[in-house]
Amino acid sequence: MKNYKTNNLITLLGLASILLLLAYYYHSTNKFSPKILNNEFQNISLKDDSRANSNSLDHTFLTDEIIGNSKDVKVEKNQKSIGKNSWYQYFPQAKILNVTVETSEDNNFLKSTLLESNFKFPYVQIDEIIDSESENNNQFKAYIANQVLVEIKPNINDENITQLIQSSGGTVLEKIGLNGFLVQWPLDGINTVRNIEAELSQYSDKILVVEPNYFVFESLSPNDPKFSTQWALNVDNTTTGEIGINAEAAWDTRTDAENVIVAIIDSGIRYTHNDIKDNMWTNLNEIPNNQIDDDNNGFVDDYYGYDFINNDSDPNDDRKHGTSIAGIIGARGNNDYGMTGICWKVKLMALKFLDNLGKGVSSDAIKCIDYAQAHGAHVTNNSWGGMGFAQSLFNAVQRNRDVGIPFIVASGNDGADIDVVDQYPAKYDLNNVITVGNLDYFEKPRPSSNFGKTSVDLFAPGRSVLSLDIDNDDDFILITGTSIATAQVSGVMALLIAEYPNETMAWRINRIFEATIPSPDLTDKCVTGGYLRLRRALTGLIPATISTPPTTVTQIEGYNFNFSMTVNGDGPFTYQWMKNGVPIPNATQATLQVDEVAQASLAKYTLQVTSRVNNVTSAETELLLQTVSSSYKSWIEEHFNTTEIESGIALLNNDPDMDGFSNNQEFALVTIPNKISTKPFLKIESNQQNTQIKFNRQKNESSIQYVLESSTNFSQWDSLNLTTDYTIVGNTGIGATAEEAQVQISPELNSNAARYFRLKVVVP
Repeated sequence: MKNYKTNNLITLLGLASILLLLAYYYHSTNKFSPKILNNEFQNISLKDDSRANSNSLDHTFLTDEIIGNSKDVKVEKNQKSIGKNSWYQYFPQAKILNVTVETSEDNNFLKSTLLESNFKFPYVQIDEIIDSESENNNQFKAYIANQVLVEIKPNINDENITQLIQSSGGTVLEKIGLNGFLVQWPLDGINTVRNIEAELSQYSDKILVVEPNYFVFESLSPNDPKFSTQWALNVDNTTTGEIGINAEAAWDTRTDAENVIVAIIDSGIRYTHNDIKDNMWTNLNEIPNNQIDDDNNGFVDDYYGYDFINNDSDPNDDRKHGTSIAGIIGARGNNDYGMTGICWKVKLMALKFLDNLGKGVSSDAIKCIDYAQAHGAHVTNNSWGGMGFAQSLFNAVQRNRDVGIPFIVASGNDGADIDVVDQYPAKYDLNNVITVGNLDYFEKPRPSSNFGKTSVDLFAPGRSVLSLDIDNDDDFILITGTSIATAQVSGVMALLIAEYPNETMAWRINRIFEATIPSPDLTDKCVTGGYLRLRRALTGLIPATISTPPTTVTQIEGYNFNFSMTVNGDGPFTYQWMKNGVPIPNATQATLQVDEVAQASLAKYTLQVTSRVNNVTSAETELLLQTVSSSYKSWIEEHFNTTEIESGIALLNNDPDMDGFSNNQEFALVTIPNKISTKPFLKIESNQQNTQIKFNRQKNESSIQYVLESSTNFSQWDSLNLTTDYTIVGNTGIGATAEEAQVQISPELNSNAARYFRLKVVVP
């Protein structure tokens, strides 16, 4: 199609959210120690992929002994930095209600996260197993946080079980299967399901199974053994640098085009090949091999199509070319065999007009084109060409156009500019013609591929692509050329026809063009200047969005500050930073560095982003200053081994060792910020008359506030402000700036049978 316009209207659809079948679940209620680090982060949007940014987080350390016994309150070895959790994508707008990390005897970790989501059952719990050595956190399970599935023993009365559950505070939501129930309790924190399991375990005489109501996630990576070698279907392979059409992401929306007929006008198809035989089109009005033209269409026994070069009904392939095209478009997907086509299911019509040397004549090509149209083809693949202009062939292609059949054609393999040399049918100026060039592994056109700024529409992967061979029904082959690139586009078109059956041919073609990713190497090589992307074509371009920054950010005076916005959606993007509404010269990246923040730096900053779909401007972020003590700056420079800290306050709010204390609080408690703290922050010394609470603190930092809280029941906490109500009892030996403080507990507090304490540190 040569009349491509970038301002054609496209319809944007949301990307389906189900990804990746979860392959590993782990569940044990007794393996992990009850001594936990309990971080409560309220109302954190997972869309921001961030932790709470507060200087007064309540980091709770609970004693597990009564107050009369002397015991240090210790922090168990905590999880190390683990990176982004893989479950974020499934609950993008959820809010974190609570997070706990529990340690096991083998020093691994169980991180449990309680979420409130927009799922029909809103409370979700994520349990992640984190290996202490490898720091892997890709093993997780998710389940409804206040439900279990209960299966009862045979011959147990349903009504008795319902009454039993109701008496324990639960509600039977529905019966599941023959002897099962879905049961829900009011949410009671992060251990709700474990508590329910423990409660119902006493009824083992009646109940066989009590288990969480797990989520499962659909996975659309096919199980075909050779799929991992099909680079052309993947995208951004970090090992090899290879690119592909991003098929896996698209398959979350659609895998099948089982009612779409793709006519492969070529050297025939080995229709008995085990990875394609179930996707062959058959003429249901024809009885095969009876030597009768059952449907009176002029072709005897045309069951799989027709061989127009030999004028018989057997369009079997003796050249390999057509079979390889067919495999790329429609090798059966997810059948636990061989490779996968772009369409896991499709109808492939075999129309042969090229001989075993790869040559044919335009008259036979016209017969193929007309046969395809007469027998309901929705798209034709034409990986051939090279002749001069032929009006009769042009007219046949035009007849396809008039009934809405795209004609997808190879640009050729001469390394020529077909804007200036003949290459037909690739150069036919018809809006149903899509002409395709050959893309290498690395987003570059193959030297052998023809090109043309006005004659070639787009490029697609076409080098060393896996497909089917014809030597036997189990053979595969690597093949290269614009023919292969053309097949990629035909497969994408088939999926678009299946997904959007009511749209016009012109709409679908434009959708493919709009979805291409521009490349500098293709700017002067084709109309779109880009290469094929299946996901973007199938779902539509996703508008640009900018992660909403805080309305104000604070930076330490004299340090550099980096504004960094996360831009989501389909690019390419252009960026422009604004300061108080005025463009900042040369500030055209996603990040903006403000050097040596001072009074002149204070302003409101915004980011403007432009994409193909939309323009969007971030919320204003006001940059403020903070002046800190010289000892604070010295501590930063000492422990981070630099005087050029570019992240300022963000750094101070970080928790690099994941021990529950931000760098601010590590400073206040005289610890090392990038090493898990093992020295207790609270120490209890008690006898029958007196109890003292001791903790470490920074010398001469009067702005830091320490608050001791006590409780007997974990629900009501009494606060004691320690800013002045403590005495210094010595140096802890951590450093010259450290000292140990002591608080005397009053007798009335000491008289309780059990009491728990926690320390809150507030750093300005």
